[in-house]
Amino acid sequence: MFVPAAAAMVAITAGSARLSAQCFRDRDTPPSCVRPSPTDKPGAVVDNSQHLHVFVKGTDNALWHRERAGADATSSWSVWESLAGTLLSGPSASVRPDNTIDVFVRGASNHLAHRWLTGSAWSAWEDLGGNIDSDPTSVSWGPNRVDVFARNAVDKTLGHNFWPTSTGRWSGWESLGGVLAGGPAVASWAPNRLDVFMAGGGSYMYTKAWLGTAWSEYAQVGCCIVGTPTAYASAGNSLYVSALGTDNRLFGQSYSNGGWSGWQYELSPWHAASSPALAYNSQRHTPELIAMVAGGNMLMRLAADNAGNWGLWQPLMTGPYLTDIAVTSNADFATAMAGCPNGYAPTGQDLNEGAGGDYIFLCLQWGSDRSRAIYNIGIQTPNSAGMNCPDGYTVLGDNDLNKGSGGSYLYLCFTKAPGAGQLPLSNIGFRTTTRLALVTAFVGVDPLTCTTGENVAFAASSKNMGDLNAGTKGKYIIACMIRATS
Repeated sequence: MFVPAAAAMVAITAGSARLSAQCFRDRDTPPSCVRPSPTDKPGAVVDNSQHLHVFVKGTDNALWHRERAGADATSSWSVWESLAGTLLSGPSASVRPDNTIDVFVRGASNHLAHRWLTGSAWSAWEDLGGNIDSDPTSVSWGPNRVDVFARNAVDKTLGHNFWPTSTGRWSGWESLGGVLAGGPAVASWAPNRLDVFMAGGGSYMYTKAWLGTAWSEYAQVGCCIVGTPTAYASAGNSLYVSALGTDNRLFGQSYSNGGWSGWQYELSPWHAASSPALAYNSQRHTPELIAMVAGGNMLMRLAADNAGNWGLWQPLMTGPYLTDIAVTSNADFATAMAGCPNGYAPTGQDLNEGAGGDYIFLCLQWGSDRSRAIYNIGIQTPNSAGMNCPDGYTVLGDNDLNKGSGGSYLYLCFTKAPGAGQLPLSNIGFRTTTRLALVTAFVGVDPLTCTTGENVAFAASSKNMGDLNAGTKGKYIIACMIRATS
């Protein structure tokens, strides 16, 4: 049972100051300073000034916070600050209409712990009692109204607590039934309306809604998720939910006009090491998805435009420029994904997809030093003289991008010398299709173009035009160069 508890201000012991200072001393956070665990997802919220706030559980088990001072990805970030505490879960954050930010975590003794930010001042920790064993989730649907949900540690039911009651205090915990397989997510698209999502039996996702006067029954809305989902609501009774699938890929589905879209694959091919967080900018009507990426253990960001089209994954805070590329490959998928050097993130697109052979992934590193930025990449095949990249280009080591597939030998070349008027690269994207879909390839016309960025095709034969699976029966894969905005 959830045990109702009166709110009390308590002191929660901070973690090691030495470790904390070492982990978060730099502008760019070392990847090892954030725990890559499905139960320790990040928290994120966009405030009423369109500033993005990110909260993580540090390696010292304390709560850490960083703020982006603007609506754009290029806006500057504050330094990390420790908000102390002893976290047993990832954090959840929500914002009230008056711009107060509330953060909730599972704290000591499985109690719900709460801090809030008003202006520039943080409150002390507040102990909200209960006995929970999941990431909490929270939302504000009106002035001075906050609802928070978590899973009951004893019977795994959905627990609910809200503020304020008619007495100006927290309601205390109530059980809303169900049997949860992970933590819940909540969103609100109107005053006095709540939509809660959670994983249930068989990894199916379920939803339960507060309709203004009563709770709905549980309803199944898709399969198959693990961990804690995340959700946001927008005007027009629209909802979007993202979750970690059972294969560790991130999926999403939307609700509008009375129906669900079904799970969409647009959030992959990245494989995540944590459940995601969603931050919604209600003024721009754009969401940002934040998750820990498997292998590189980096916090990554995926943003959508106001038409709902997702862009490409980018590192959250490590700088706008692509500064280095490496390759990881192995016959075992998990080993390949975990093979990137420290500080690099795997792209998630297997360059041998459908062709057999090793799993092969590019590993990308980003930074803020433009003098180290990469400006162009290309695909090269060896000739009778050996492996020769064009003048000014460097071959990416002894890394055949078709290794083990029986196809053409392919190598990636890159240069850090800018072309006339060129901006540095900020990312590499991929587009794929099956070979059955290729109608014009035999005449040397590339049937697959980058919707964003520039096709990588130099030095490729007229029959493959940059196909990263050239000479195989696997998928037709092209790379796209994405340039920085400044």
